[in-house]
Amino acid sequence: MNFNIYHVCINQFHQIYDDLIAALRGSLIDLGHTCTVTKNQFVPGSVNILVGSTIFASKYDRLREKLAGKPYIVYQLEQLDDHVGLLPEWSEYWSLLRNATAIWDYSPAGVDYLRSKGMENVFHLPPGFHRDLETFRPCDRPDIDVLFIGSSHPRRDKIIADLRGRGLKTVALSRAFAEVRTRHLARARIVLNIHAWDDIRPLETVRLSYLLANRVFVISESADHNPYGGGVVYAPYDKLADACAHYAREPDAVRSRIAMEGYFAVRRIDLADLLRRLIEESNAAAARAPTEAEGGVGYFNRSRQGMLEYVPTTARRVLDIGCGEGAFGGGLKRRQPCDVTGVEIWPPAAVKAARTLDTALCGNAFDILPTLPDEDFDCVTMLDVLEHVDDSIGLLKLAARKLKPDGRLIVSVPNVAHWSIIEGLMAGRWDYADEGILDRTHRRFFTLHSLKELFLDAGLRMVHLASTTLKGRTPDPGILETARRIAPRRRQIEANLHAYQYICVLEHHLAHTEAPRAARALETSDRALQPAE
Repeated sequence: MNFNIYHVCINQFHQIYDDLIAALRGSLIDLGHTCTVTKNQFVPGSVNILVGSTIFASKYDRLREKLAGKPYIVYQLEQLDDHVGLLPEWSEYWSLLRNATAIWDYSPAGVDYLRSKGMENVFHLPPGFHRDLETFRPCDRPDIDVLFIGSSHPRRDKIIADLRGRGLKTVALSRAFAEVRTRHLARARIVLNIHAWDDIRPLETVRLSYLLANRVFVISESADHNPYGGGVVYAPYDKLADACAHYAREPDAVRSRIAMEGYFAVRRIDLADLLRRLIEESNAAAARAPTEAEGGVGYFNRSRQGMLEYVPTTARRVLDIGCGEGAFGGGLKRRQPCDVTGVEIWPPAAVKAARTLDTALCGNAFDILPTLPDEDFDCVTMLDVLEHVDDSIGLLKLAARKLKPDGRLIVSVPNVAHWSIIEGLMAGRWDYADEGILDRTHRRFFTLHSLKELFLDAGLRMVHLASTTLKGRTPDPGILETARRIAPRRRQIEANLHAYQYICVLEHHLAHTEAPRAARALETSDRALQPAE
Protein backbone atom coordinates (compact mmCIF):
# COMPACT_ATOMS: atom_id res chain seq x y z
CA MET A 1 0.00 0.00 0.00
CA ASN A 2 1.21 3.53 -0.73
CA PHE A 3 1.09 6.00 2.16
CA ASN A 4 2.07 9.65 2.30
CA ILE A 5 2.50 11.58 5.53
CA TYR A 6 1.22 15.05 4.74
CA HIS A 7 3.25 17.14 7.20
CA VAL A 8 1.08 20.18 7.91
CA CYS A 9 3.46 23.10 8.43
CA ILE A 10 2.59 26.67 9.44
CA ASN A 11 5.73 27.96 11.17
CA GLN A 12 8.91 26.64 12.79
CA PHE A 13 6.90 24.69 15.35
CA HIS A 14 6.16 22.04 12.73
CA GLN A 15 9.47 20.49 13.86
CA ILE A 16 7.89 19.22 17.08
CA TYR A 17 6.21 16.51 15.01
CA ASP A 18 9.39 15.25 13.30
CA ASP A 19 9.94 12.38 15.74
CA LEU A 20 6.36 11.12 15.50
CA ILE A 21 6.50 11.31 11.70
CA ALA A 22 9.77 9.37 11.62
CA ALA A 23 8.28 6.64 13.82
CA LEU A 24 5.07 6.52 11.79
CA ARG A 25 6.94 6.30 8.49
CA GLY A 26 9.35 3.65 9.77
CA SER A 27 6.51 1.53 11.15
CA LEU A 28 4.55 1.61 7.88
CA ILE A 29 7.65 0.59 5.95
CA ASP A 30 8.28 -2.23 8.43
CA LEU A 31 4.77 -3.48 7.64
CA GLY A 32 5.69 -3.73 3.95
CA HIS A 33 4.08 -0.50 2.74
CA THR A 34 5.71 2.39 0.94
CA CYS A 35 5.62 5.75 2.70
CA THR A 36 6.69 9.21 1.62
CA VAL A 37 6.73 12.41 3.68
CA THR A 38 5.79 15.75 2.14
CA LYS A 39 5.34 19.23 3.55
CA ASN A 40 1.90 20.66 2.78
CA GLN A 41 1.58 18.47 -0.31
CA PHE A 42 -1.14 15.95 -1.15
CA VAL A 43 0.10 12.91 -3.11
CA PRO A 44 -2.49 11.33 -5.44
CA GLY A 45 -2.49 7.56 -5.43
CA SER A 46 -1.44 7.35 -1.77
CA VAL A 47 -3.26 7.18 1.53
CA ASN A 48 -2.53 10.70 2.82
CA ILE A 49 -2.17 11.03 6.60
CA LEU A 50 -2.27 14.59 7.94
CA VAL A 51 0.17 15.13 10.81
CA GLY A 52 1.14 18.44 12.35
CA SER A 53 -0.44 21.84 12.76
CA THR A 54 -3.80 20.75 11.41
CA ILE A 55 -5.92 22.91 13.70
CA PHE A 56 -3.98 26.08 12.88
CA ALA A 57 -3.81 25.32 9.16
CA SER A 58 -7.58 24.86 9.11
CA LYS A 59 -7.97 28.54 9.92
CA TYR A 60 -4.87 30.27 8.62
CA ASP A 61 -3.99 28.13 5.60
CA ARG A 62 -7.49 27.13 4.40
CA LEU A 63 -6.48 23.49 4.66
CA ARG A 64 -10.03 22.17 4.29
CA GLU A 65 -10.47 24.06 1.01
CA LYS A 66 -7.15 22.74 -0.30
CA LEU A 67 -8.23 19.17 0.38
CA ALA A 68 -11.81 19.52 -0.87
CA GLY A 69 -12.87 16.34 -2.67
CA LYS A 70 -9.69 14.47 -1.69
CA PRO A 71 -9.55 11.51 0.70
CA TYR A 72 -7.35 11.97 3.76
CA ILE A 73 -6.80 10.72 7.31
CA VAL A 74 -6.28 13.18 10.15
CA TYR A 75 -3.91 12.07 12.90
CA GLN A 76 -5.64 14.13 15.57
CA LEU A 77 -3.10 15.39 18.14
CA GLU A 78 -5.02 18.21 19.85
CA GLN A 79 -6.64 18.15 23.29
CA LEU A 80 -10.34 18.51 22.61
CA ASP A 81 -12.93 20.23 24.79
CA ASP A 82 -16.00 22.38 24.21
CA HIS A 83 -14.86 25.19 26.51
CA VAL A 84 -11.12 24.89 27.21
CA GLY A 85 -8.10 24.75 24.92
CA LEU A 86 -7.77 25.62 21.26
CA LEU A 87 -10.87 24.02 19.78
CA PRO A 88 -13.40 26.70 20.88
CA GLU A 89 -11.36 29.34 19.01
CA TRP A 90 -10.70 27.27 15.87
CA SER A 91 -14.12 26.12 14.72
CA GLU A 92 -12.74 25.66 11.20
CA TYR A 93 -11.10 22.48 12.48
CA TRP A 94 -14.49 20.79 12.65
CA SER A 95 -14.86 21.05 8.88
CA LEU A 96 -11.50 19.36 8.35
CA LEU A 97 -12.43 16.55 10.74
CA ARG A 98 -15.92 15.98 9.38
CA ASN A 99 -14.62 15.63 5.82
CA ALA A 100 -11.83 13.23 6.75
CA THR A 101 -12.04 9.67 5.53
CA ALA A 102 -10.91 8.59 9.00
CA ILE A 103 -9.57 10.15 12.19
CA TRP A 104 -6.75 8.62 14.21
CA ASP A 105 -6.69 10.17 17.66
CA TYR A 106 -3.69 9.92 19.99
CA SER A 107 -5.82 9.99 23.15
CA PRO A 108 -8.60 7.73 24.45
CA ALA A 109 -10.33 10.89 25.69
CA GLY A 110 -10.17 12.38 22.19
CA VAL A 111 -11.75 9.26 20.68
CA ASP A 112 -14.59 9.37 23.20
CA TYR A 113 -15.12 13.09 22.61
CA LEU A 114 -15.29 12.82 18.81
CA ARG A 115 -17.63 9.84 18.93
CA SER A 116 -19.88 11.73 21.35
CA LYS A 117 -20.17 14.41 18.65
CA GLY A 118 -21.43 11.84 16.16
CA MET A 119 -18.13 11.46 14.31
CA GLU A 120 -17.66 8.11 12.57
CA ASN A 121 -14.50 6.21 11.64
CA VAL A 122 -12.60 7.47 14.69
CA PHE A 123 -9.80 5.18 15.86
CA HIS A 124 -7.30 5.26 18.73
CA LEU A 125 -3.63 5.34 17.70
CA PRO A 126 -1.39 6.14 20.69
CA PRO A 127 2.17 7.22 19.88
CA GLY A 128 4.26 4.10 20.31
CA PHE A 129 7.81 2.89 19.93
CA HIS A 130 9.87 2.61 16.80
CA ARG A 131 13.65 2.33 16.67
CA ASP A 132 13.86 5.66 14.81
CA LEU A 133 12.83 7.40 18.05
CA GLU A 134 16.11 6.46 19.75
CA THR A 135 18.40 9.37 18.89
CA PHE A 136 20.49 10.06 22.03
CA ARG A 137 21.47 8.87 25.52
CA PRO A 138 21.37 10.95 28.73
CA CYS A 139 24.86 12.10 29.73
CA ASP A 140 26.64 10.70 32.78
CA ARG A 141 26.98 14.09 34.48
CA PRO A 142 23.77 16.10 34.04
CA ASP A 143 24.07 19.79 34.92
CA ILE A 144 20.38 20.77 34.64
CA ASP A 145 18.15 19.78 37.55
CA VAL A 146 14.80 20.28 35.85
CA LEU A 147 14.08 20.89 32.17
CA PHE A 148 10.74 21.93 30.74
CA ILE A 149 10.22 22.18 26.96
CA GLY A 150 6.95 23.63 25.72
CA SER A 151 4.95 26.78 25.21
CA SER A 152 4.77 29.30 28.02
CA HIS A 153 1.55 29.36 30.04
CA PRO A 154 0.74 30.95 33.44
CA ARG A 155 0.14 27.62 35.17
CA ARG A 156 3.44 26.30 33.79
CA ASP A 157 5.35 29.49 34.59
CA LYS A 158 4.18 29.25 38.22
CA ILE A 159 5.74 25.80 38.70
CA ILE A 160 8.99 26.85 37.03
CA ALA A 161 9.24 29.93 39.28
CA ASP A 162 8.63 27.70 42.34
CA LEU A 163 11.43 25.34 41.30
CA ARG A 164 13.88 28.18 40.82
CA GLY A 165 12.88 29.59 44.18
CA ARG A 166 13.90 26.28 45.75
CA GLY A 167 17.38 26.63 44.30
CA LEU A 168 16.98 24.03 41.56
CA LYS A 169 18.69 24.80 38.28
CA THR A 170 15.59 24.94 36.08
CA VAL A 171 15.57 25.59 32.33
CA ALA A 172 12.41 26.36 30.37
CA LEU A 173 12.59 26.31 26.56
CA SER A 174 9.75 27.21 24.23
CA ARG A 175 11.63 27.13 20.91
CA ALA A 176 13.95 24.14 21.15
CA PHE A 177 14.11 21.85 18.14
CA ALA A 178 16.40 19.20 16.69
CA GLU A 179 19.97 19.35 18.10
CA VAL A 180 19.25 22.18 20.55
CA ARG A 181 16.46 20.18 22.15
CA THR A 182 18.47 16.95 22.18
CA ARG A 183 21.47 18.62 23.77
CA HIS A 184 19.36 20.00 26.62
CA LEU A 185 17.48 16.74 27.15
CA ALA A 186 20.74 14.83 27.52
CA ARG A 187 21.93 17.26 30.23
CA ALA A 188 18.78 17.09 32.40
CA ARG A 189 18.25 15.03 35.56
CA ILE A 190 14.50 15.53 35.31
CA VAL A 191 12.30 16.42 32.35
CA LEU A 192 9.00 17.89 33.53
CA ASN A 193 5.63 17.55 31.80
CA ILE A 194 2.89 20.03 32.76
CA HIS A 195 -0.57 20.34 31.21
CA ALA A 196 -1.39 23.65 29.53
CA TRP A 197 -4.88 23.97 31.06
CA ASP A 198 -6.44 23.19 34.41
CA ASP A 199 -9.48 21.31 33.13
CA ILE A 200 -7.96 19.16 30.35
CA ARG A 201 -6.05 16.11 31.51
CA PRO A 202 -5.17 13.86 28.54
CA LEU A 203 -1.61 12.63 28.89
CA GLU A 204 0.84 14.19 26.40
CA THR A 205 1.93 10.82 25.02
CA VAL A 206 3.42 12.30 21.84
CA ARG A 207 6.02 14.09 23.94
CA LEU A 208 6.49 11.32 26.50
CA SER A 209 6.93 8.48 24.00
CA TYR A 210 10.01 10.23 22.57
CA LEU A 211 11.46 10.95 26.01
CA LEU A 212 10.97 7.41 27.27
CA ALA A 213 12.38 5.91 24.06
CA ASN A 214 15.61 7.75 24.91
CA ARG A 215 15.65 6.66 28.60
CA VAL A 216 14.87 10.08 30.01
CA PHE A 217 13.61 10.37 33.59
CA VAL A 218 10.19 12.06 33.48
CA ILE A 219 7.97 13.64 36.10
CA SER A 220 4.48 14.39 34.78
CA GLU A 221 1.41 16.08 36.11
CA SER A 222 -1.25 13.46 36.89
CA ALA A 223 -3.32 12.65 33.80
CA ASP A 224 -6.36 10.75 32.61
CA HIS A 225 -4.48 7.49 32.06
CA ASN A 226 -1.04 5.94 32.51
CA PRO A 227 0.25 3.60 29.81
CA TYR A 228 3.79 3.52 31.25
CA GLY A 229 3.30 1.93 34.66
CA GLY A 230 6.09 2.89 37.06
CA GLY A 231 8.24 4.27 34.24
CA VAL A 232 6.95 7.82 34.83
CA VAL A 233 6.57 9.64 38.16
CA TYR A 234 3.17 11.34 38.41
CA ALA A 235 2.13 14.09 40.81
CA PRO A 236 -0.85 16.44 41.06
CA TYR A 237 -0.26 20.01 39.96
CA ASP A 238 0.27 21.39 43.48
CA LYS A 239 2.81 18.64 44.28
CA LEU A 240 4.92 18.84 41.12
CA ALA A 241 7.56 21.12 42.64
CA ASP A 242 7.84 18.83 45.69
CA ALA A 243 8.28 15.78 43.47
CA CYS A 244 10.99 17.48 41.44
CA ALA A 245 12.84 18.62 44.56
CA HIS A 246 12.70 15.09 45.98
CA TYR A 247 13.95 13.26 42.89
CA ALA A 248 16.61 15.86 42.15
CA ARG A 249 18.24 14.85 45.46
CA GLU A 250 17.96 11.11 44.79
CA PRO A 251 21.03 9.19 43.54
CA ASP A 252 21.44 8.86 39.79
CA ALA A 253 20.76 5.12 40.07
CA VAL A 254 17.20 5.75 41.33
CA ARG A 255 16.32 7.97 38.40
CA SER A 256 18.03 5.62 35.94
CA ARG A 257 16.06 2.64 37.23
CA ILE A 258 12.74 4.45 36.73
CA ALA A 259 13.85 5.75 33.32
CA MET A 260 14.71 2.21 32.21
CA GLU A 261 11.31 1.02 33.38
CA GLY A 262 9.77 3.77 31.22
CA TYR A 263 11.95 2.70 28.30
CA PHE A 264 10.77 -0.91 28.49
CA ALA A 265 7.17 0.27 28.92
CA VAL A 266 7.18 2.35 25.74
CA ARG A 267 8.94 -0.43 23.85
CA ARG A 268 5.98 -2.68 24.62
CA ILE A 269 3.75 -0.14 22.80
CA ASP A 270 4.95 -1.18 19.36
CA LEU A 271 3.80 1.35 16.76
CA ALA A 272 4.02 -1.08 13.84
CA ASP A 273 1.78 -3.54 15.65
CA LEU A 274 -0.67 -0.75 16.54
CA LEU A 275 -0.83 0.32 12.88
CA ARG A 276 -1.34 -3.23 11.68
CA ARG A 277 -4.30 -3.66 14.02
CA LEU A 278 -5.63 -0.21 13.17
CA ILE A 279 -5.61 -0.98 9.45
CA GLU A 280 -7.46 -4.22 10.14
CA GLU A 281 -10.00 -2.36 12.30
CA SER A 282 -10.46 0.24 9.57
CA ASN A 283 -11.09 -2.53 7.05
CA ALA A 284 -13.86 -3.91 9.24
CA ALA A 285 -15.45 -0.46 9.44
CA ALA A 286 -15.45 -0.24 5.65
CA ALA A 287 -18.12 -2.96 5.41
CA ARG A 288 -20.87 -0.43 6.12
CA ALA A 289 -23.78 -2.24 4.48
CA PRO A 290 -25.39 -5.49 5.71
CA THR A 291 -23.43 -8.69 5.33
CA GLU A 292 -24.51 -11.57 3.11
CA ALA A 293 -25.69 -13.42 6.20
CA GLU A 294 -27.99 -10.52 6.97
CA GLY A 295 -29.49 -10.55 3.51
CA GLY A 296 -27.18 -8.05 1.86
CA VAL A 297 -23.60 -7.58 0.74
CA GLY A 298 -21.07 -5.11 2.16
CA TYR A 299 -20.84 -1.99 0.00
CA PHE A 300 -17.11 -2.35 -0.55
CA ASN A 301 -16.82 -6.14 -0.69
CA ARG A 302 -19.33 -7.06 -3.38
CA SER A 303 -17.81 -9.68 -5.66
CA ARG A 304 -20.12 -8.91 -8.66
CA GLN A 305 -19.29 -12.34 -10.10
CA GLY A 306 -22.04 -11.94 -12.72
CA MET A 307 -19.99 -9.16 -14.30
CA LEU A 308 -17.02 -11.42 -15.02
CA GLU A 309 -18.60 -12.71 -18.22
CA TYR A 310 -18.23 -9.27 -19.82
CA VAL A 311 -14.46 -9.14 -19.29
CA PRO A 312 -12.64 -10.67 -22.26
CA THR A 313 -10.87 -13.88 -21.28
CA THR A 314 -7.88 -12.60 -23.27
CA ALA A 315 -7.46 -9.50 -21.08
CA ARG A 316 -4.09 -9.58 -19.34
CA ARG A 317 -3.99 -6.05 -17.89
CA VAL A 318 -7.17 -4.81 -16.19
CA LEU A 319 -7.91 -1.49 -14.48
CA ASP A 320 -10.76 -1.59 -11.94
CA ILE A 321 -11.92 1.94 -11.07
CA GLY A 322 -13.84 1.89 -7.79
CA CYS A 323 -12.42 -1.51 -6.86
CA GLY A 324 -13.64 -1.48 -3.25
CA GLU A 325 -11.90 -4.24 -1.31
CA GLY A 326 -10.85 -5.99 -4.53
CA ALA A 327 -13.45 -8.78 -4.52
CA PHE A 328 -14.32 -8.41 -8.22
CA GLY A 329 -10.68 -8.15 -9.30
CA GLY A 330 -9.79 -11.11 -7.10
CA GLY A 331 -12.48 -13.21 -8.79
CA LEU A 332 -11.13 -12.17 -12.17
CA LYS A 333 -7.58 -13.19 -11.20
CA ARG A 334 -8.88 -16.59 -10.12
CA ARG A 335 -10.61 -17.05 -13.47
CA GLN A 336 -7.76 -16.07 -15.76
CA PRO A 337 -4.11 -14.99 -15.63
CA CYS A 338 -4.11 -11.20 -15.45
CA ASP A 339 -2.62 -8.19 -13.66
CA VAL A 340 -5.33 -6.11 -11.95
CA THR A 341 -4.79 -2.51 -10.84
CA GLY A 342 -7.47 -1.10 -8.55
CA VAL A 343 -8.38 2.52 -7.81
CA GLU A 344 -10.37 3.17 -4.63
CA ILE A 345 -11.14 6.44 -2.83
CA TRP A 346 -11.93 4.86 0.57
CA PRO A 347 -8.59 4.08 2.34
CA PRO A 348 -9.68 1.13 4.51
CA ALA A 349 -11.11 -0.63 1.47
CA ALA A 350 -8.03 0.19 -0.61
CA VAL A 351 -5.77 -1.27 2.07
CA LYS A 352 -7.67 -4.55 1.88
CA ALA A 353 -7.68 -4.48 -1.94
CA ALA A 354 -3.89 -4.26 -1.85
CA ARG A 355 -3.81 -7.76 -0.39
CA THR A 356 -5.83 -9.19 -3.28
CA LEU A 357 -4.93 -7.16 -6.36
CA ASP A 358 -1.55 -6.64 -7.98
CA THR A 359 -1.75 -2.90 -7.30
CA ALA A 360 -4.22 -0.83 -5.26
CA LEU A 361 -4.09 2.96 -5.59
CA CYS A 362 -5.97 4.99 -3.01
CA GLY A 363 -7.39 8.35 -4.00
CA ASN A 364 -9.74 10.22 -6.28
CA ALA A 365 -9.83 8.69 -9.78
CA PHE A 366 -9.56 12.17 -11.31
CA ASP A 367 -6.19 12.55 -9.56
CA ILE A 368 -4.89 9.02 -10.09
CA LEU A 369 -5.83 8.21 -13.69
CA PRO A 370 -3.66 10.96 -15.25
CA THR A 371 -0.65 9.37 -13.52
CA LEU A 372 -1.22 6.00 -15.22
CA PRO A 373 0.13 5.30 -18.73
CA ASP A 374 -2.25 5.72 -21.66
CA GLU A 375 -3.28 2.77 -23.87
CA ASP A 376 -1.94 0.33 -21.28
CA PHE A 377 -4.96 -1.80 -20.31
CA ASP A 378 -6.87 -4.48 -22.19
CA CYS A 379 -9.95 -3.82 -20.10
CA VAL A 380 -11.17 -1.07 -17.76
CA THR A 381 -14.12 -1.65 -15.43
CA MET A 382 -16.26 0.94 -13.65
CA LEU A 383 -18.97 -0.88 -11.72
CA ASP A 384 -21.42 1.50 -10.03
CA VAL A 385 -19.08 4.48 -10.31
CA LEU A 386 -20.44 7.00 -12.84
CA GLU A 387 -23.42 7.85 -10.67
CA HIS A 388 -21.11 8.88 -7.81
CA VAL A 389 -19.19 11.65 -9.62
CA ASP A 390 -20.15 15.12 -10.83
CA ASP A 391 -18.19 14.94 -14.09
CA SER A 392 -19.26 11.61 -15.56
CA ILE A 393 -18.11 12.42 -19.09
CA GLY A 394 -14.74 13.59 -17.78
CA LEU A 395 -14.21 10.32 -15.94
CA LEU A 396 -15.23 8.31 -19.02
CA LYS A 397 -12.71 10.18 -21.15
CA LEU A 398 -9.94 9.61 -18.61
CA ALA A 399 -10.79 5.91 -18.45
CA ALA A 400 -10.95 5.59 -22.24
CA ARG A 401 -7.43 6.99 -22.56
CA LYS A 402 -6.11 4.09 -20.48
CA LEU A 403 -7.55 1.52 -22.94
CA LYS A 404 -5.52 -0.09 -25.68
CA PRO A 405 -6.96 0.67 -29.16
CA ASP A 406 -8.92 -2.60 -29.13
CA GLY A 407 -9.63 -2.58 -25.40
CA ARG A 408 -13.02 -2.79 -23.70
CA LEU A 409 -14.56 -0.52 -21.08
CA ILE A 410 -17.26 -2.14 -18.91
CA VAL A 411 -19.69 0.10 -17.06
CA SER A 412 -22.66 -0.67 -14.83
CA VAL A 413 -25.12 2.12 -13.99
CA PRO A 414 -28.53 2.12 -12.24
CA ASN A 415 -31.56 3.01 -14.36
CA VAL A 416 -33.57 5.90 -12.94
CA ALA A 417 -36.44 5.05 -15.35
CA HIS A 418 -37.04 1.75 -13.56
CA TRP A 419 -40.67 1.03 -12.70
CA SER A 420 -39.97 1.29 -8.94
CA ILE A 421 -38.90 4.92 -9.35
CA ILE A 422 -41.92 5.73 -11.51
CA GLU A 423 -44.13 4.03 -8.95
CA GLY A 424 -42.68 6.23 -6.23
CA LEU A 425 -43.11 9.39 -8.27
CA MET A 426 -46.74 8.57 -8.95
CA ALA A 427 -47.17 8.29 -5.18
CA GLY A 428 -45.41 11.63 -4.75
CA ARG A 429 -42.22 10.10 -3.27
CA TRP A 430 -38.52 10.36 -4.05
CA ASP A 431 -36.90 8.73 -1.02
CA TYR A 432 -33.14 8.35 -0.77
CA ALA A 433 -31.80 5.14 0.79
CA ASP A 434 -28.54 3.54 1.92
CA GLU A 435 -28.21 1.73 -1.40
CA GLY A 436 -30.07 1.09 -4.65
CA ILE A 437 -31.05 3.46 -7.45
CA LEU A 438 -31.72 6.31 -4.99
CA ASP A 439 -28.58 5.71 -2.95
CA ARG A 440 -28.04 8.95 -1.06
CA THR A 441 -24.42 9.11 -2.30
CA HIS A 442 -25.49 9.23 -5.97
CA ARG A 443 -24.76 12.55 -7.65
CA ARG A 444 -26.01 11.72 -11.15
CA PHE A 445 -28.98 9.76 -12.52
CA PHE A 446 -29.26 8.09 -15.93
CA THR A 447 -31.73 6.61 -18.36
CA LEU A 448 -30.68 4.41 -21.27
CA HIS A 449 -31.07 7.32 -23.67
CA SER A 450 -28.94 9.69 -21.57
CA LEU A 451 -26.30 6.97 -21.15
CA LYS A 452 -26.00 6.52 -24.91
CA GLU A 453 -25.55 10.24 -25.41
CA LEU A 454 -22.96 10.31 -22.63
CA PHE A 455 -20.96 7.50 -24.23
CA LEU A 456 -21.03 9.10 -27.67
CA ASP A 457 -19.90 12.44 -26.23
CA ALA A 458 -16.97 10.61 -24.60
CA GLY A 459 -15.96 9.06 -27.96
CA LEU A 460 -17.13 5.58 -27.01
CA ARG A 461 -19.36 3.07 -28.80
CA MET A 462 -21.58 0.55 -27.05
CA VAL A 463 -21.01 -2.95 -28.43
CA HIS A 464 -23.09 -4.86 -25.90
CA LEU A 465 -25.97 -3.95 -23.61
CA ALA A 466 -27.54 -6.05 -20.86
CA SER A 467 -29.46 -5.39 -17.69
CA THR A 468 -30.23 -6.71 -14.25
CA THR A 469 -33.71 -7.00 -12.74
CA LEU A 470 -35.12 -6.25 -9.31
CA LYS A 471 -35.80 -9.49 -7.51
CA GLY A 472 -38.55 -10.02 -4.97
CA ARG A 473 -40.88 -7.24 -6.18
CA THR A 474 -43.25 -6.87 -9.12
CA PRO A 475 -44.69 -3.68 -10.63
CA ASP A 476 -48.27 -2.52 -10.42
CA PRO A 477 -49.86 -3.58 -13.76
CA GLY A 478 -51.31 -0.09 -14.04
CA ILE A 479 -47.82 1.41 -14.29
CA LEU A 480 -46.89 -0.82 -17.20
CA GLU A 481 -50.18 -0.11 -18.98
CA THR A 482 -49.74 3.64 -18.59
CA ALA A 483 -46.17 3.39 -19.87
CA ARG A 484 -47.29 1.47 -22.94
CA ARG A 485 -49.86 4.14 -23.82
CA ILE A 486 -47.54 7.14 -23.53
CA ALA A 487 -44.30 5.62 -24.86
CA PRO A 488 -43.09 6.67 -28.34
CA ARG A 489 -43.52 4.03 -30.99
CA ARG A 490 -40.75 1.51 -31.58
CA ARG A 491 -39.40 1.93 -28.04
CA GLN A 492 -38.85 -1.22 -25.97
CA ILE A 493 -40.58 0.42 -23.05
CA GLU A 494 -41.24 -2.68 -20.94
CA ALA A 495 -37.65 -3.87 -21.22
CA ASN A 496 -36.43 -0.47 -20.08
CA LEU A 497 -38.93 -0.32 -17.23
CA HIS A 498 -37.67 -3.66 -15.89
CA ALA A 499 -33.98 -2.80 -16.27
CA TYR A 500 -32.81 -2.14 -12.72
CA GLN A 501 -29.23 -1.62 -13.81
CA TYR A 502 -27.62 -1.35 -17.23
CA ILE A 503 -24.43 -3.18 -18.08
CA CYS A 504 -22.63 -1.58 -21.01
CA VAL A 505 -19.60 -2.87 -22.88
CA LEU A 506 -17.85 -0.03 -24.71
CA GLU A 507 -14.95 0.47 -27.05
CA HIS A 508 -13.29 3.40 -28.77
CA HIS A 509 -15.63 4.81 -31.40
CA LEU A 510 -13.00 4.48 -34.09
CA ALA A 511 -11.74 1.07 -33.01
CA HIS A 512 -12.90 -0.38 -36.32
CA THR A 513 -13.51 1.16 -39.71
CA GLU A 514 -17.12 -0.01 -39.86
CA ALA A 515 -19.20 -0.84 -36.81
CA PRO A 516 -21.16 -4.09 -36.85
CA ARG A 517 -24.84 -3.66 -37.57
CA ALA A 518 -25.85 -4.57 -34.02
CA ALA A 519 -23.46 -1.98 -32.59
CA ARG A 520 -24.77 0.75 -34.90
CA ALA A 521 -28.32 -0.11 -33.86
CA LEU A 522 -27.40 0.33 -30.22
CA GLU A 523 -26.33 3.90 -30.91
CA THR A 524 -29.62 4.91 -32.46
CA SER A 525 -32.43 2.98 -30.82
CA ASP A 526 -33.42 0.89 -27.85
CA ARG A 527 -33.25 -2.88 -28.12
CA ALA A 528 -34.63 -5.73 -26.10
CA LEU A 529 -32.49 -6.15 -23.01
CA GLN A 530 -31.27 -9.54 -21.85
CA PRO A 531 -31.17 -9.76 -18.04
CA ALA A 532 -27.66 -10.37 -16.77
CA GLU A 533 -28.76 -11.82 -13.46
